[in-house]
Amino acid sequence: MTPLPALTRSQRYTTIACVLVVLIVSLLAGPHAFADKPYGETTTEAAVPRWSERTLDLFNTLPIQEGGRIKPFSVWAKFALLRINHKSTVLMADDSKRSAVEWALDTMFFPEVAKTYRVVRVDDDAFLTDLGLKRLEGRKKADRYSYKELESGLGRLQLKTDRIRARMRARGLEMKHLSRLDRGLMRLSGKVGELDRVLRFFEFGRKQLRVDRTPALKTHFGGKSEIPVSEFLPKAAALGEAMKSGTGPLAKDSTAISGLLDDLSSILNSSYDPHVLAPVAKDGEWTSPWQVARAAYVGEPVASEHQTAIEQLQRLTAASGTSAFEQELAAFHKTSQELTEARGEYGKIDLEVHFYKFDPFYRALTLYVLAFVLVAISWFMPRLRWLQWLIFGFVAVALLLQIYGIVVRSIIRDRPPIKNLYDTVVFIGGSTVLLCLITEWLNKRRIALALAPVLGALGLFVAQG
Repeated sequence: MTPLPALTRSQRYTTIACVLVVLIVSLLAGPHAFADKPYGETTTEAAVPRWSERTLDLFNTLPIQEGGRIKPFSVWAKFALLRINHKSTVLMADDSKRSAVEWALDTMFFPEVAKTYRVVRVDDDAFLTDLGLKRLEGRKKADRYSYKELESGLGRLQLKTDRIRARMRARGLEMKHLSRLDRGLMRLSGKVGELDRVLRFFEFGRKQLRVDRTPALKTHFGGKSEIPVSEFLPKAAALGEAMKSGTGPLAKDSTAISGLLDDLSSILNSSYDPHVLAPVAKDGEWTSPWQVARAAYVGEPVASEHQTAIEQLQRLTAASGTSAFEQELAAFHKTSQELTEARGEYGKIDLEVHFYKFDPFYRALTLYVLAFVLVAISWFMPRLRWLQWLIFGFVAVALLLQIYGIVVRSIIRDRPPIKNLYDTVVFIGGSTVLLCLITEWLNKRRIALALAPVLGALGLFVAQG
């Protein structure tokens, strides 16, 4: 066999330059530069309008509370979609891509359309078989399904998971003690349940409460047959008092009042989490429309700011798909921001939005991979001193990005760098890379320099996985 001709020095440099250009472009493009195979279903522009940049910016920085922490709406949407979909974006059949915020807005304000998005990750088609469903043509063993595709099996899923929970309580079992099938059904139930709550989050803005069940009840609400939740709040205390004391003009309408409360619970319970109503008092707590309605029923006064906010959310929902939507959103955002700033809780919202948009850990991972490619090239060109310095520089920049990410996460969450397993892996990975760079600086044998990008990338891979 005729040996391949050796590359000239200029050809070697050209090859290295081409590799650098390709990898640097991938770094600058960001974490979502390359789309996966489309797995969603598209809708027409008339069905779901493209959200304006202003609308997305307002929702990106809208303060909410989840898990006891104040965070931007965009961060909640990202992790909600990750839990359901195992990805933070939705790719449509026409190759377009929806961000987590766009998906959340579609799901909240156009629920019937969003039910066709294939976002529920089913880890094994055996779970579908157990629910009386079949793997659809063209789907893999583990694939994504829409809410509508799963809908006929959801009743059976609820029944099965209720039985599993009852067995776990009776026997003191944990998830790890369950069979693979039972664990899979429980996880699928959690994903579908979370998606259902997002779909119904603004149901209180789309539905009215029937208050014409009895003449006395209708009179209590000004002779109206149906009212929005905001009109229920000022007159809720009288209903609670009538049910409690058994006196007054509404005392005989307990059955009708119970039915009204059931309807109220049905349309409000999905708005419980995340909390979207900022506290009014300095020592107050974040709350939800459901909690405000319950408090009003037991006689607690409704803050005027919360009354106004709920009215704004109702108008916002009603304005979906119209030019008034952005105006109503801006009004609600302004109310929330002012209340949050008054408590000194808004300061880190913009920082957290920037952190997840910039994604320093992804960029560090890209640089570590790039550095390893250069290490591999250096094995064939060991005399290129500048290449060694380039590798050192790439690893150093990647480490700085990793340190930056650790510091910003600590600032955002008001806690030490190490708090959970994710923090620990990222911190140890960065520390190992730093040790390798110090070792390489001292002995210059290239062994530690070759290990640094491998260990850095490995640590970030493990943390993300």
